[in-house]
Amino acid sequence: MKEKKYNINYAYALLALLLLTGMSGRAVAQEFKKTSPWYVGLRGGVPFGISTFSSFGADKTHVGIDAGVYGGYRFNPVLSIEASALWGKVGLSDQDCCIDKGYWLGVDGVRYNTSVAGMNGYAYADIKSSVFMQHYGLHLNVNLLGLFASTRQSRWSVSLSPALYAIGTKATLKSISDNAEIGKGSNNWHLGLGGDLMAEYRVTRHLSVGIYSGLTYLTGKQMDGVPEYLHKDNMLWQSGIRIGWQFGKGSKSGKKTATKQQQSVQQSVPQEPQKVKSPIIKEVTPAVKPDVQSDCAEPQTENRAEVNAVQTKTINSVITFPAIYFDFNSLEISNEQLPKVKQIAEILISNPQIKVELKGWCDTSGSHKANAKISLQRAVELRYQLIKHGVAGNRITVKGMGSDTTLSDPAKARRVETTNK
Repeated sequence: MKEKKYNINYAYALLALLLLTGMSGRAVAQEFKKTSPWYVGLRGGVPFGISTFSSFGADKTHVGIDAGVYGGYRFNPVLSIEASALWGKVGLSDQDCCIDKGYWLGVDGVRYNTSVAGMNGYAYADIKSSVFMQHYGLHLNVNLLGLFASTRQSRWSVSLSPALYAIGTKATLKSISDNAEIGKGSNNWHLGLGGDLMAEYRVTRHLSVGIYSGLTYLTGKQMDGVPEYLHKDNMLWQSGIRIGWQFGKGSKSGKKTATKQQQSVQQSVPQEPQKVKSPIIKEVTPAVKPDVQSDCAEPQTENRAEVNAVQTKTINSVITFPAIYFDFNSLEISNEQLPKVKQIAEILISNPQIKVELKGWCDTSGSHKANAKISLQRAVELRYQLIKHGVAGNRITVKGMGSDTTLSDPAKARRVETTNK
């Protein structure tokens, strides 16, 4: 009685922990709505039962099978809560240590130490139990890798998952020698307490695969349908695989997502001061109107074998201008690129006869229309920086070239080239 009372109290404590964790997670849930907090999936594997009879019986190992679904909500990189439902079967038979004791099951459902004269029955050594199971669980997943900054955004997760189950079982007893059905037990419901150790890998933004293994202790009657003796364990060991799919805003098409990101960057770009504007920019502005598709669909045919430097010929010499590269979705020139901006400005100041055209490029992410605008804005940003370094604005024109489909490396495609006019 004390053991049963302890199990019930433990169940209440675990349920309270799950509910409190869910409530405390609301404060940080808003941050992760953008990263698809809802998820669903399929899971299945091979369960083993350990009760009066065991899946590791004297005759052989009985491998079970189960399958089901799960779904949950991720509060943050560490905590998530999910519900699961599984259905399956597990087989059990008499254990090695008791095979020689000669126990006997009478037709009255009572265990005897030996056969009873005048009563039909079966030796325990000739009985196997097939148990149909249904699991309904509530899990709290704690991702251990999420506790550390260096692995918080990793594709891998390793989780401890304490769980509370409602488990229904129904046993069917059969004879091992002739597979004849001996009888069926009643439906029994158990409170299940346990947990899993899980490892998952995020294959794509939405798809994940994983493995799990864990133990669940069942309260109440023995699951195998035979009278209890010696062995009082009543538990399940389950191992299997999980395949999950994460929902949310991230499930929209890549092009739409990229376009939204680019539009947000455009809105945050600081405007060029009025004093450095010139009629030359107005002349090239029509290049980014939506009806002009040539800059984006098919980039201009030019010799760009050397992307790192564009050579411009003057009367007496060849001047090399370095290319300025941009981060993904960025219109700002990074600190690493600023020395090259200074180099271009010094060349132009030293050669006042040179007039140049700045050609901006994007990679192939996002729509042609958005890339046409962003490529022009990158060229405008470089012109603004050159003017700040003392180059006259009337010596510089800008042009947006759109997406460069000729380069396989996106980092090399996001650039501004300086060419002689």
